[in-house]
Amino acid sequence: MRTVSASWLWILCLCISLSFFYQCSSELVCTSDRSDLQINPSGAKCTARCQCNNLLYEGYCAKGSCVSIPRSFCDFAGKKRPCELPNQFKDLQLTSCRKRVQTCEKTADLYWGDCICVQTQQEASVEKSVEATQEHVTPERESPQDSAQEKPQEPIAPEPQLPEPKVEQPQPNDGGSAEALPEPSKEGLPEKPLPERPYIPEGGYKNPPQGSKCSFGTDKSRTCYTGNLNQLHVGLCTTGLQHCTRENVWSWCDGELHSTQERCSNGKDENCNGKLDTQCNKEKWPIYISRDPSGGNNKKSRNAIEGLVYDSIGDLYITGPYTFSLVYGHLSHKGNGGSRTYVLKLASDGSAKRLFIGGNSIPRAMALGPALNGKKPVVYITGTFYSAATFGTLKIAGNTGYDTSSMFWIALESGKLGAIHAQSIRLSSPNNARHNRTTGIDILTDKTGLIYILGHATRAVNVHGKQLPGGTFLIRYKSDRTFLSVSHIAPNLVSKKMYRDSQGNFYIIGDFKKAIVLGSKTYTPKEDDILVVKIDKTGKVLWAKHLGGSLIDLAAHITPGPSGQLFISGTFTKEATFDKITLKQSGQVPLQHGFIAALSEKDGSVLWANAVFGTKAVSMAGLKTGPKGHLWSAGTFQQQIFFGQSKSQTLVPPGIQTHGFLAKIDPKTGKFLGIRHTESKVGSTVNRIFTGPKGHLLVTGMMRGHIRMGSLSLVYTKGTQNMSYIWKILPF
Repeated sequence: MRTVSASWLWILCLCISLSFFYQCSSELVCTSDRSDLQINPSGAKCTARCQCNNLLYEGYCAKGSCVSIPRSFCDFAGKKRPCELPNQFKDLQLTSCRKRVQTCEKTADLYWGDCICVQTQQEASVEKSVEATQEHVTPERESPQDSAQEKPQEPIAPEPQLPEPKVEQPQPNDGGSAEALPEPSKEGLPEKPLPERPYIPEGGYKNPPQGSKCSFGTDKSRTCYTGNLNQLHVGLCTTGLQHCTRENVWSWCDGELHSTQERCSNGKDENCNGKLDTQCNKEKWPIYISRDPSGGNNKKSRNAIEGLVYDSIGDLYITGPYTFSLVYGHLSHKGNGGSRTYVLKLASDGSAKRLFIGGNSIPRAMALGPALNGKKPVVYITGTFYSAATFGTLKIAGNTGYDTSSMFWIALESGKLGAIHAQSIRLSSPNNARHNRTTGIDILTDKTGLIYILGHATRAVNVHGKQLPGGTFLIRYKSDRTFLSVSHIAPNLVSKKMYRDSQGNFYIIGDFKKAIVLGSKTYTPKEDDILVVKIDKTGKVLWAKHLGGSLIDLAAHITPGPSGQLFISGTFTKEATFDKITLKQSGQVPLQHGFIAALSEKDGSVLWANAVFGTKAVSMAGLKTGPKGHLWSAGTFQQQIFFGQSKSQTLVPPGIQTHGFLAKIDPKTGKFLGIRHTESKVGSTVNRIFTGPKGHLLVTGMMRGHIRMGSLSLVYTKGTQNMSYIWKILPF
């Protein structure tokens, strides 16, 4: 009896220890060369390849032990590429192979599949023999299955219905068509049939509209394509999948690729015309700003984009905070984990030119001053820092209390990005309570070189010897960066953004949760409410507008309109009132939604208001009037969102990851005219919108691993770190 009990105990322990791999059986039952597991089997005992080859790891069973490596991310399902065996597999005596191909597959995520042999060396020698003799007779040869019995198992894929990989032919480097290249001689070669175009249903794929009802768990995913059918399966244009989501509505067509502008010398046909590099774009956009991959995938490593400006020759300046390290092109810098300020200077095509690093600081905004007296323009940045900060050779000191920060602003010469000025603004008498902070919120310049900085302090602040109570204030400096004046705008107002009109008036937006007195009027919030304030050049309040509902409402952005309008954006909870317009969700559970509204610059009266409703929280990011006179808004969402009070337009992602949206809006009516969105299997955001000098938009945000917008993709193959991206978009 003891022997039986001991045996059962030994078997039970063995099952528990190996259940995560073998699922408590003697060996994993193989139905194909790949299992549905997602663990690292490397080094485990094996008798079949599927025990070493799964959704996240590619591997082989060699001499009874697994040799496996992680799969890498890819950008869209169905994409193919030539491949070579990794070094870890080259000593396994696999089938001698001349040509291998990998396919991007949607499994646990988007990963490259197995590096499959599509032509063995023996088949290649037979092909050469045929070419030499001009005969179409295949000599007998050893069966691949016979030889595979003596080597690690590897399937031999049938000859794929693909054109020969483009990498084997020289590509034009002048942006011309591949047709301009001389064709290789076909004399003495047997004719080969052209690859057949995959089947396309007559009339295209008739999928249900995005957002229409379905039954989750019953309705299966469907092949879909919403682009030009004449371009489908030509070049990169490919179908996607429409999924029934957990909310029982059909998703967007996930993973489909439409025609887009050709990118030069990359061996791809992006405009789906069957030719390479025709009418191609030599610029590097879109781009990402990453960190040093040698440090591993530390999720605390972050960088962001807070400011972006162009100069008169088209060079681009970008600022933001980063931790640990930062890499862009040939420029890089390693930090120590604390937040630092970076400034990147890029050429108009996106190539790297210069990098500036400032220590122990967090930038919030950037502006570019005019070129005065024959000198180069000056780059201005404002933000916050702790204790002390260094910018080039310049050092500034701040408050030293516990968790207490000070405001900074700096000036950089735009040519070589050398620091020429650094200034701090401190609290008057900080104590050790948390969150005692002074922060530079926004910064502007005018054509005469005057500098305007919007700041916020949680308590009394000293501005060049003037004592101000906490709240929002505006500082003015001369073009030589000497102090001019300061105006205290409002106590208890947490300012977010500002702009200045041609008459010198300022419009400031923020939110507040305690009463504010401006002149003879008192503004009392119900929870967190929104306040828009207009002041003249002397700091006198001309009008203020109180907006919001009974729950938390927060300001985000403010931007001028083309004809006396003022556009604002932010978020509201459940419902909010904008003069006579009420935006209200349909459900009872309070949710956070986005709003966009138009006000009159003259008196602040509301002209229109519209909403972005979500089934999960919606956050609002950039807001700009830009190309073709339209208003452009952006934000981040999760699960289904609706645009407008009529909810006539919707976006439905297939999963629960976060995504970003970009919306085109009629500035006269507030009607949504067009929507674009990002796609990512691990989440993405849209954080800012900027306008370029040639009528395009620059959209920035965060990504991990890979992201797609429209038909262009960004893929980072060295990890899943958080990083910033910039997307250059033509108006749609």
